[in-house]
Amino acid sequence: MTSDENAPAMQRYHDRFDSTKYNTVAEFLTSNLNAERGDLRVIDGMLLLQEAALEL
Repeated sequence: MTSDENAPAMQRYHDRFDSTKYNTVAEFLTSNLNAERGDLRVIDGMLLLQEAALEL
């Protein structure tokens, strides 16, 4: 995939991004993992969520 093919997905993601919802999900994941926000498991989980959102 080239960056041009990714552009529409990135724009949709950017247009719909809600930092409050993102932070709520991150806090939920942090709580469920009994971890700190900077824990690699939390970071990896949030990256997976972002990647899944870009696939829609």
